Formats: sequence, C-alpha cells, structure tokens
Amino acid sequence: MKEYVSKLKTDSDFLYDETQENGNSFFHSLFMALKEYRELDKDERAMYIKKKRVQLAENMTRDHWFRIQNGNAAFIQIIDMMRIVVYMIPTFTEEEHQMDPRLLQILLSIMDSKEMDEKMIPKWDVECMKMEESSIQKEMLLYRMKNKWFEIFKQELTDRIDDLEKSVPPSEHRMTIRQKKKVIMKLASLSYNIFDIVVEKAFNEFRQDLESDNKWLNVFYIMGVLSETQYRFNILLIDETTGLPFEGQRFMDVTADHKPYVIFLYFPDYHFESLARSDGKTISRLFKHDDPFIQESLLWLNGTDTIPLSS
Repeated sequence: MKEYVSKLKTDSDFLYDETQENGNSFFHSLFMALKEYRELDKDERAMYIKKKRVQLAENMTRDHWFRIQNGNAAFIQIIDMMRIVVYMIPTFTEEEHQMDPRLLQILLSIMDSKEMDEKMIPKWDVECMKMEESSIQKEMLLYRMKNKWFEIFKQELTDRIDDLEKSVPPSEHRMTIRQKKKVIMKLASLSYNIFDIVVEKAFNEFRQDLESDNKWLNVFYIMGVLSETQYRFNILLIDETTGLPFEGQRFMDVTADHKPYVIFLYFPDYHFESLARSDGKTISRLFKHDDPFIQESLLWLNGTDTIPLSS
C-alpha cells in the first residue's frame, strides 16, 4: 500500500492501494469499505460492481434524477439532448412518437433542424439559464422550461410564416389572421411532444450511463445518485492535487446525517482511490462522523478560515 499525507493537520496519515484507472474506480473505492467485497477476487469484484451499477440505475426514478444537484444535472442534460433530438425530427413516426406526420412535414418545410439548433435552442438555453439562476422551485423548472420552449417555437414559426407571406403576390390567396393563428398553434403544439421526447431520452441516457460497466461518470452526478438512493455511507473527497478536501464538495450536502464516512483520494481525471488508516494492527476504511479528520474537513468545506494547515 502507498502512503498519503493530507495537508489538513488532524490525523492526516493514510494508506491506499493503487487501482486500475477506469470508469469503475469510484465504485471500487466505495465498496472497499465492505468486507464482502474485499474478500472477492478481481473477476468477482468486477461482477459485483457491474451488478450494483445496474441496481442503482434500476432504482433511479425521474424524481430522483431531477433532484440531483438540486435539478442542475437534469437541466444540463435536457438542454444537451435537445440539440440531438432536433436532428431526429425528420425520422419521427406517428406510431412511436404520437405526432401527426403531415404537421411534421409542414413544420420541416418552414424551418429545418439546423435552424432550430442554431436559432431557437440558443435563445431557449439563455432563458432556461435565467430560470435556473432564479429562485424558481426546482419542481417548477421542468414545467417552465417546457413552456419557454413552446413560446420560442411559436414566435419563430410566426416570424417565418410572416416572411413567407411577404413573398406571396397580392393577387394570390392568403390565410386570414384567424387561419394563420390556428396553423401556428397547431405547429407550435408539436414543441410539447418534442420536449417530452427530449426529457425521456435524457433520463434514459443518464440511467444507461449509470449502469454501463466502466463508464466514466461526472463526480457530482454519482454523488447525487448515492445521496438520492440513501446509500449507507457518506463520502469525503480529498483532492490529490492540493491535499485538501475537494472544493466541489462545498456544493454537495456532506453533513446531512451521522452515517459513517469513506474517504476517497480524488484525481483530476475522475480517478479515485480508497483511503484507509492503520493503527499498526488493523486497517480501517470507515470513519465515524465525529472523527477529528472528518470534522476538520467538514469545517473546511463550510468555509471556516481558522483551521490550521500543516506545512
């Protein structure tokens, strides 16, 4: 085992095993706290992690997903997925997507997927960011995102149809104002279907990433997943580059309860190592909530400036 010394003054000498750098290092570090896992051989450990990842994905609901990082995880993933889905619209079918193919054909004749991506999504992204930064309750954010998408969709359709009408000779038949509004509303209503498809695909992709063996995961996302599923341990991350608690954990709830802690050494490339402490006879990977090192780390994460650092 290798030695590691934190820059926090209290009880800072640790040991760790070097583990393989792959997308499972977080889970390996987590499960090293369990005797049943430590007693397994290499192949059995790989299968253990694989099964646990599948279980986490199966237990993840949309409500859980939308609470991770107070909704920020889902928020980003939905916007990213919208950029993909708009290019899939020409392949939508009535059977699978419950959308009128005639309306879709008319929509795509007025504005194509590239125009949606380049003109509408940036506007929607900016408006959604304003919502995300405001005091809107997160359970309302999804509803507001959907309505804002409809508003932008409708306005873009209105502008495009107005432009098309300008090219129609005065002698040609034109829609009445009432007819035009009706057409715009029918086409704009497709935005609701598109949004629902985006949310479903974003959620499914999140679950697939969670269960996929060796898939690298954003540390904020996986910590949020464990919090939502009420895992048996709390996790403290120590930044390998600084020797201090990981700054990003200031944005995570690390003091919600008195469950025992496991400590990970966190490398910048999303690699993790399980830290342990030895008294010369036994090696411990579980730390009580009131352990001096845990308490000092939590104080540091809470912004206390008076904690002494070792030289």
